[in-house]
Amino acid sequence: MEQQPSPQSASSNEDTTKQADTTKQASAGSGAAQKQDPKPPSKLKTLWTKLGLDPLTLMLMLKGSIPPTIAISMYQSRGVATQYSTLGYLVAIMSILGFAIMPRAKFLQTMALNLVATCLAAAVNLLALYCVTQARLHTTPTDRPLQGYNSSASAVCAIWLIIQIYLVNVIRAARPQFQFPAIIYSIFVSVSCTYGTNTLPCNV
Repeated sequence: MEQQPSPQSASSNEDTTKQADTTKQASAGSGAAQKQDPKPPSKLKTLWTKLGLDPLTLMLMLKGSIPPTIAISMYQSRGVATQYSTLGYLVAIMSILGFAIMPRAKFLQTMALNLVATCLAAAVNLLALYCVTQARLHTTPTDRPLQGYNSSASAVCAIWLIIQIYLVNVIRAARPQFQFPAIIYSIFVSVSCTYGTNTLPCNV
């Protein structure tokens, strides 16, 4: 025959069940209270979230700002400021055109093209300045000084400026990968042909 449970064991089981239910209800209530009252984020974290800046973006921003910062800091030297005079801002612009934020392969390609454009621009514009000085020499009377305005020298500068700017923009439109080297070349042309009218022969 089966034994029936005693009244004491049944009451103890009921007490244990009630305690377990009470514990579950208390834990559920505390969890609900925690979910209902989350800790508000700080103002700095809220602002940072609105800006959408992650560590990778900050690193790229820092990497891209290093070259112009170095150029501007270098310009604080008296020797550099004397050499570049009012054209010192072009140093910072040219440093940005290196695009240090690009991946390594793209960066090396851009730097190689920039170097080629710089060397070519320096060589061609030296030829242009030589033509300017020769025009000044051959059109200035012997009894007058070479300094000052000379219409022939200005005309030669204008011709070189128009031809070079036209050709470099044709290449830039035909080959988009030459966009930044074309900008560097155009800066060389603009400066050389603008100040070229003041260039004098070496024996003066």
